[in-house]
Amino acid sequence: MAYPFQYRPRFMKRRLAIGLMLLAVLISAFMFWLLASESGLRWSYQQALQYLPETLSVTGPSGRLIGPLGLQAIRFENKAQTIEARQVILDWNPWGLLQDNIDFSQLQVASLDIALTENTVAEEQPFSMPHVSLPLGLRIHNAEINAISIHHGNNNCHNR
Repeated sequence: MAYPFQYRPRFMKRRLAIGLMLLAVLISAFMFWLLASESGLRWSYQQALQYLPETLSVTGPSGRLIGPLGLQAIRFENKAQTIEARQVILDWNPWGLLQDNIDFSQLQVASLDIALTENTVAEEQPFSMPHVSLPLGLRIHNAEINAISIHHGNNNCHNR
């Protein structure tokens, strides 16, 4: 007895090929939306918030993931200091990731505020850059900070 809906192997291969092509188109459309639209940036931002440490906050994303990307503020805060960058604009080359580099063509910050706590003792120890080990290389071709403010107790330093 023959079944009315019996599939032939050739027909199954065709259905599988069509299904795989449809899957590739859907993945491509999702990646384009994610990387090239502001709504994709906002969705990625909401997903990334849960992975940020409590000492770091990022607010007001705008633009696209592939750039340029704007942030209203980036704030780092711990016992010794508070650092806040406002109106940050990043333009980067995502293809640099293929070479294990984060490659910024532009990094622009409208204002950078650094507040050191009263108990921070910077005068007793000579300044040395901390050792930072990044999983990727970092290149910044053009960086601009329009205003810097440093606060330590009653001492304030402003540069515009």
